Amino acid sequence: MSIPKYWDAQNATEYHLALLETVTKIDDNHTPTIYTKELGKFLGKYGIPVKYQIIDNKVVITGFRYKDVDKIDDLKIGDAILEIDGVTIEELIQSKSKYIPASHKKGKERNSFLILSGNEKQEVSIKNERDGEISEKKLIDMTFQHFNGNTQLLKMKPNGK
Repeated sequence: MSIPKYWDAQNATEYHLALLETVTKIDDNHTPTIYTKELGKFLGKYGIPVKYQIIDNKVVITGFRYKDVDKIDDLKIGDAILEIDGVTIEELIQSKSKYIPASHKKGKERNSFLILSGNEKQEVSIKNERDGEISEKKLIDMTFQHFNGNTQLLKMKPNGK
């Protein structure tokens, strides 16, 4: 990362992305993911509120961050998310790895999902694997407020209602 990248930033979002890239280049698992209002504009205010592990380039759901998420979007522990909006998990990690601080691949995977699933749309399409069956489904309106590195669910509307 060089000073010109900061100097040439056209707006606050570009400047904060340059800062996040610099933090990521430290290559340290102890470096927290920076989240600012400007980065929120880039990363998005919607996401998938699951606990997970990335196994074989799949997001395997190990739990839920909020009550009733499993009922609202028919997700279950053990489901494997293969794609988000037609993009594989591996492609998402590769395309955004310069914004995910960690010293090794497993650390990037562990720190990645909020960045990977963040978007500006109220609905995402996922390709999901459950008990050997692959299906596609839409996850609807999971709105988050990001502040000081924490994520808080503000609103969930089942089936867009």
